[in-house]
Amino acid sequence: MRRQTESLILLLLIIVAVLLVLRSGSSQSVIEDSSHLQPESTFSGIGTCSNIHAFTSEKATLLASVLNEDLTSSRVRFLGSQKYNSNLLPLPTSSMHQYFGLVRSGEDTVHDVQWCFMRWKKVPITERKVIECTTQPKTLDPPHFRPISGACKKWGWLEVDQGFLDPRILFSPFGEPLMVVGSNSHEHCLGLYVIDLRVLIPELSQEMQLNHVPIRFRKYYELDSPTPEEISKNWFFVWGLNNEEYIHHDLKPPLVTSIQDPTTNIAEGDQECISAIEHDNIHLHQATNALRLTLCNFPCQPTADNTVLISIAHIKRIRRMDILYERYLVVMNATAPFSIIARSKSLVFAGMDESHMLYTVSMAWDTSVRTRDSWEDSSHSGQERSRSKSETSGPRLARRNGLVSDENLQLSLAEKVAVADSAPVADNGATLAELELEPDEPKSPLNPSEAPWARIQDLRHSLLREMPLQFPRNPIVTDYFHGWLNDIVMINFGIRDTESAVIHVSARDLVNCLVDCRVSAESTR
Repeated sequence: MRRQTESLILLLLIIVAVLLVLRSGSSQSVIEDSSHLQPESTFSGIGTCSNIHAFTSEKATLLASVLNEDLTSSRVRFLGSQKYNSNLLPLPTSSMHQYFGLVRSGEDTVHDVQWCFMRWKKVPITERKVIECTTQPKTLDPPHFRPISGACKKWGWLEVDQGFLDPRILFSPFGEPLMVVGSNSHEHCLGLYVIDLRVLIPELSQEMQLNHVPIRFRKYYELDSPTPEEISKNWFFVWGLNNEEYIHHDLKPPLVTSIQDPTTNIAEGDQECISAIEHDNIHLHQATNALRLTLCNFPCQPTADNTVLISIAHIKRIRRMDILYERYLVVMNATAPFSIIARSKSLVFAGMDESHMLYTVSMAWDTSVRTRDSWEDSSHSGQERSRSKSETSGPRLARRNGLVSDENLQLSLAEKVAVADSAPVADNGATLAELELEPDEPKSPLNPSEAPWARIQDLRHSLLREMPLQFPRNPIVTDYFHGWLNDIVMINFGIRDTESAVIHVSARDLVNCLVDCRVSAESTR
């Protein structure tokens, strides 16, 4: 009897071992089998599926945080409830804060927009890392625009003063902290406007070390479209490699205009790999702003051949009474007309419940966690490497094992030379301090004697040509809008219209296992 029992136990152990081996082989085959969907590409990153912090299956890519030890996303906490869809921008290391944060607040139809300065903190007992206000949140004064009576034909109730709607904040290549925000339009129902946040929050110039950057958008400039609709949403600015400005209105059908000529669509036709993910009752729309990415490790030389634009788009699903969003990274050419090169599989954020509504708002390069030299330092020391050599170099960003104390922050600042201490030099040899604004440009924020809004085509563009980048040696390089594969992207998103969160991922993980949009649809499904 004892021998039979021992034999039975041995047999069971063998069966369990075989099952574990089969399961391991099956999991591995998912990754290997998915790779045949990724055609070879001249762009580094497209077709590779071997990143440490991103696991990709046949349907989705799981993104893990590179700043949290548990690899999950982090909450962004403002004071009070119903604070959601936050936007974060990094601050220079000389600031006692780490981020500038802006968030929607309220439960009613018309919401407030609040802002504060923020930094990483640990929650007592659990020691979970969160980003929290270090200053008392303040409410922005909204514009009070009213549309023409009857402009909101389908949604008549929107004709009341809507204030701020769906604000998104971003850095331009020149360092301007811009807010693209919805409000009542002056010609149709709801429109989109752009304004420099320094007009609304003057202390941002000093906190962000942007006193040398002129303010162009001193009013709410309304962004026009060649095919205006009652409601304008989710448009974003894109800048070409020479930093010329465009507005990306839609992905399907693609619609792109220059801000100097908002009546002409320069985009090319639909691409099948984008159409393939929009089916049944599912709607594709844009979500975040765009960032410029060079597809190799710092400090490789950015060129037109190895640099792209990335943004995140949403698939909106309506399931019973719930609204759910799937996220897809979209990769575009870095030059007009910004054709789509590739897209990701559905992006899943570690630590989040996909049965909840997760709404991605904006992206930014998180320069507050840098541990590498600046591009200027690299260029000065002659460390200009080829792409092949930089691909084998170690990552320039180290994960933070703990929170930086104020004492350590001040100590590290004493060892660095602040960029703001040296005045940038323009291409014509003049410093930015010597560049003058247009003679009729108001120098006080939102002059009450003038109309607070204007059309984007009324913006004077001569100043744009006089605004050099912070490091003009390579026009593609800018700490505000441009990064490399081993840089950190900060993705801001809301949860169920009640909370806010952020996840920090490596740019290389974002472009993990991309579907090449330059091949037939049969290869991209």
